[in-house]
Amino acid sequence: MNQPLTPMEDLLAVDPHSLRISVGLPHPLAKFGVAGKFEDGLYLDIILYFIRVAAMEEPDSRRGKAAMWFLLESEQTYFFVCDEAGIDAVKLRDHLRKWFGLPVDVWN
Repeated sequence: MNQPLTPMEDLLAVDPHSLRISVGLPHPLAKFGVAGKFEDGLYLDIILYFIRVAAMEEPDSRRGKAAMWFLLESEQTYFFVCDEAGIDAVKLRDHLRKWFGLPVDVWN
């Protein structure tokens, strides 16, 4: 029952995707899936990458600006990636606008 703790270095070397699945955590974007379903793969990883960059980079950096453009301003690429991932693009974009303190899309 009592197993020794895993050294921190070993935990950091584990793929976050595999770790999340092995401990039974839901995907961070699961609530944005169309009809409760989504495709956990490359396209979902792309969305998560841009969310992480937008949150962690300086807002005036090239990466930060590119991430914000993709998430909040792109009119084709963002919707294509969300569609391929099975994510409700409008719902996620509205959530991100609230999270970044911006006005929500008025076209809903």
